[in-house]
Amino acid sequence: MEEKPLVGAARELEEETGLYDLPLKPLFACGEPGRDPRGRTITVVFGCLVRDTATSPKGDDDAAEAAWFPLRNPPEMAFDHRRVLAQIEQNLIWQAKTSIIGRDVFHDLASSKDIIRLHQNITGEVRPDFIEFCEQRGFLKCRDGICQYTLPSPAGPDWQPLVW
Repeated sequence: MEEKPLVGAARELEEETGLYDLPLKPLFACGEPGRDPRGRTITVVFGCLVRDTATSPKGDDDAAEAAWFPLRNPPEMAFDHRRVLAQIEQNLIWQAKTSIIGRDVFHDLASSKDIIRLHQNITGEVRPDFIEFCEQRGFLKCRDGICQYTLPSPAGPDWQPLVW
């Protein structure tokens, strides 16, 4: 196979759902023996946050059906996919609690209310100081209720790869 993992993930996503040009990022790998009864499978899991109103998936290729489902209540799935989704959810919650998410959803600029709402929807927590927390760590620059996402320096103590 002569395809890079990101290229393959984007191609598969488009073939199965019709979704394309999404800001996919690698999340983790799955390779436990026995996870797929058809044979040894190692998977690199990619993900991104999108607004569900921005695009609608449609079944294509060998996927008879495609739709948006709640992360916490997905339909019946094959193999270890429920466990994979649980790991994705935990990764997303951790990042929402410890840094910031939503850069790709809001295209680098959002109201502080929208950023807070997104984080509350994911973590289930209300943090009145959240915007201040993000500004102090260099994740946001805000003025008059409008915030711009920034990237902290990799040399700084709070740097971490911001996947979501």
